[in-house]
Amino acid sequence: MKLDLPRYWGSLGLLTISTMTGLVILEFIFVPGYVTRDVDRDLALMGFYAPPGVLVDDTRINADGFTGHESSEITRASNTTKILTLGGSTMFNRRMTERMIDSWGNLFPAPPQVLGAALRTHTTRASVIKYEYHFSKLPFDYVLIYHSINDLWANNFSQDDFRSDFSHQNPWGRRTLLLDNLMLARLAYNSRHSSHGTFPEISNEAGFMAEVSFEANLRALVGAVRANGGTPILMTFAWHIPENYSLDAFLSGELAYNNPTRYDYCPVELWGEVAYVEQALQRHNTIIRRLATTLDVDLIDQHESLSRDPENFGDPVHFSEPGTDRFIANLTDYFLHTQGRPRNH
Repeated sequence: MKLDLPRYWGSLGLLTISTMTGLVILEFIFVPGYVTRDVDRDLALMGFYAPPGVLVDDTRINADGFTGHESSEITRASNTTKILTLGGSTMFNRRMTERMIDSWGNLFPAPPQVLGAALRTHTTRASVIKYEYHFSKLPFDYVLIYHSINDLWANNFSQDDFRSDFSHQNPWGRRTLLLDNLMLARLAYNSRHSSHGTFPEISNEAGFMAEVSFEANLRALVGAVRANGGTPILMTFAWHIPENYSLDAFLSGELAYNNPTRYDYCPVELWGEVAYVEQALQRHNTIIRRLATTLDVDLIDQHESLSRDPENFGDPVHFSEPGTDRFIANLTDYFLHTQGRPRNH
């Protein structure tokens, strides 16, 4: 039987066009409308954001998927100090960004613009990705970096499973040209490499391997912020675990934490065994202090200032109401000392 080549190539071409059209519709119409909910495409591909417009406890998520001022406001603002925050829930809870904005209204010649990119569960790897793929495009004067506790999850895997980009913990950590540009590819990849749960079944089986990534990520953030003309600010991580800590004592409210409503009340065991968490947090603060010295980065020692008083904490790492105020007051003292003039080396 003789092959009708014109008809064959015509059918193949039609099938190809139909397939490509379908993929384009899925990529640019279906996925934005029904999966990523029309969030900015760059942010959707980045992956680390919250659903815009929702209320998380008492904190409103803005149109970017973060808190405080939006990217468009930062871009338009002139003659104002622009501040970005990076971290996890400890820099998000209790309306942290809104309270910063309220506290600093008269601190600078004009009210500052503060965009809070700190969100629950985010790690240093998440912040590197957020900054590289989105926030590096914006003219921030200061970038406040407050990380530690969430990076501990990355150690709670075997050494064979561990990946330096934390993709063993969260598939969004894996970045490639294809994954960074096609949402369909990202969705397919993530579905095959689903995130592990945050409650660890094993504690530090990786043997602190995540510390290398922790330090590398902080170095990357410092370098990127400076390359964009901003001033990075490192902070030690504040925490309070009393000597009589036990899970039973914590759950029964016998410890001296200041959290009558038990707001985001998390035990140490959420991140691993108590001895591991204490040691890991101490080691992280050692790394932060060393980086501040070797890289000549401004350092705010939140741990030294806050950690002795359990009244500052609602649980081992999250701040109480007065603790949130004292955390912000330490930042205010820094800005008063520098007189609001960014220092870029």
